[in-house]
Amino acid sequence: MSIPVHLTFAEINMGAAAGVWRQLQSISKGLREKKHCATKSGWDIGVAGAIGELAFAKAMGLYWGGQEGTFKGPDVGGFQVRTTFNPKGRLPWREGDSLDEMFVLVAGTPPDMEVVGWIIGHDAKRVGNHENPNGGGWAWFVNQDQLTPLNHPDDLAPPTPQARVASVAKQAQTEAAGAPAGPEATPPVQGDEPTPF
Repeated sequence: MSIPVHLTFAEINMGAAAGVWRQLQSISKGLREKKHCATKSGWDIGVAGAIGELAFAKAMGLYWGGQEGTFKGPDVGGFQVRTTFNPKGRLPWREGDSLDEMFVLVAGTPPDMEVVGWIIGHDAKRVGNHENPNGGGWAWFVNQDQLTPLNHPDDLAPPTPQARVASVAKQAQTEAAGAPAGPEATPPVQGDEPTPF
């Protein structure tokens, strides 16, 4: 289950403007463009990412100020947001991303998007498929069915240490029983692109 969110045209414009502003700030600071996808520019990725952050904030009832240049800081309310315009797209986790932060996937095409689910960084690295699908760089891609689903904004509370230990123990039992777990458990989605499209 996921949380649907409908963006108004004014909200889409606000997200797109924030993405453009971030790209201009990066250029003015002489920052090298990170290519996460060989077929998309930093402009595409920045605009899509900002729209996804705004959609997540709206769905969760959180403030979004269109933060600029916080590359490693949380995107919205302490969460890292990953956006894909592919409704079946996956959540990418890259080397250098935090192992301890929560990563949320927002999927869909504006104006209608959905907050799909979340995962902690080190779990994304453990269960994700390590791929370089479009030549834009390696990442661990987490399929949507591997994310903790969201039905309501209250579902986004971080797991307690006890819940994390129980999750790791359950994963070990599944692997010991011979059931597929981790990257080989679910095949990648055809047509996936790294991010955000």
